[in-house]
Amino acid sequence: MDAKANVRDIDSLMRAKSVFARARSELLQAVSEALADAKSVEAWIEREGPLRWENERRRAAESVAAAKSALYRKEMTPAIDGGKVSVVDERKALQRASARLDRAEQVLRRLRALRTDSTREFGLLRAGLGPLSSWVDHDSVEAQATITRMAEALDRYRGEEIDIASAARARGDAPLAAHANATEAGGMTRAGDVPPAGDSAPDPARKGSTP
Repeated sequence: MDAKANVRDIDSLMRAKSVFARARSELLQAVSEALADAKSVEAWIEREGPLRWENERRRAAESVAAAKSALYRKEMTPAIDGGKVSVVDERKALQRASARLDRAEQVLRRLRALRTDSTREFGLLRAGLGPLSSWVDHDSVEAQATITRMAEALDRYRGEEIDIASAARARGDAPLAAHANATEAGGMTRAGDVPPAGDSAPDPARKGSTP
C-alpha cells in the first residue's frame, strides 16, 4: 500500500469549494423561483382565475339579457310600410353575447376541475423539490465545510513537513534534508515516510564486497 500523501495543490480544494458555493447559490435561486411560480399559478387557479371569470360570466349574462331585450323590442316595432323590420343586427348581437357567455361558463368549469387536480400536482412538485432543497440547505453547506477542514489539515501537514526539513538542514542531516528536498519538489509524504536520521545511503566502495 502506498503510504505517500502526494498533495501538490491545496488551492484545487478551495476551487472545488467555490464550485459548491456557486452551485448552491444557483440551485437556491432556481428552487426559490420554481416555488414562487408554482405558488403564483396555484393562487390564480384557486382565487384569481375563478373571480375573474365569474365576473366575465356575469357581464356576459347581462349582455345576453340586453341583446334579447333589444331583439324583442325590434321585433315588436312595426315597419313604416307595414312589413317586417330587419332584426339581423340584433340577432348577431345576441349570438355574440351568447358565445361570450358560453365561453365564460366553459372556463369556469375547467377551473373547477383544475382546482381539484392542482392540489395533488402542486403537492407532488413540492415533494419532488424536497431532496433538492435538502441538498441546498444542508448537504452543500456540509460539503463546503468538509473541504475547508481538509484544506486546513493539509496546510498544517505541509507546514510540519517544512519544519522537519528546516530542522534537518540546520543539523546537517544530509539524508533527511535530501528527503525533504524531494518532498518539496514532488509533493508531500506523511511523517512516517521520512527516513530515520541515522540511516545513510549505501557506501559505493562496499559494492560487490563480501562479508
